[in-house]
Amino acid sequence: MKFTRQQIERAIDLKKGGIPWNPGVGQYALDWHGIIKPASPFQSGVYFFLDYPCFIEYFGSEASLENNMVWLPTLEQSIKLAGELELEPASIRRTLMAGIDQGDELSTMYELIRRVCPSSRH
Repeated sequence: MKFTRQQIERAIDLKKGGIPWNPGVGQYALDWHGIIKPASPFQSGVYFFLDYPCFIEYFGSEASLENNMVWLPTLEQSIKLAGELELEPASIRRTLMAGIDQGDELSTMYELIRRVCPSSRH
């Protein structure tokens, strides 16, 4: 999977907004501080958690991993997250349809989720 610059920037905004994240196998993440030395086979700074314990070892703890990496939810993961954040199914559908029209469903889902992130709530 390849993430666009816009998607990565929106994912960073999600992190800053307090997006809930439980790191684990099957997730992509950005090493936003450039800590991991082996180059990523996907794209610069983007890693896929297949051997998750290896990443915990690299950072020393799960807390350190969470602090130093940015979750890049896939479209499926972002739809699931939107549901967990209790977004209305109709709102999720509208967002997906708008994303299809724009040719970037993932960015539109990130934006929808950003609006309900803990630090975005007033």
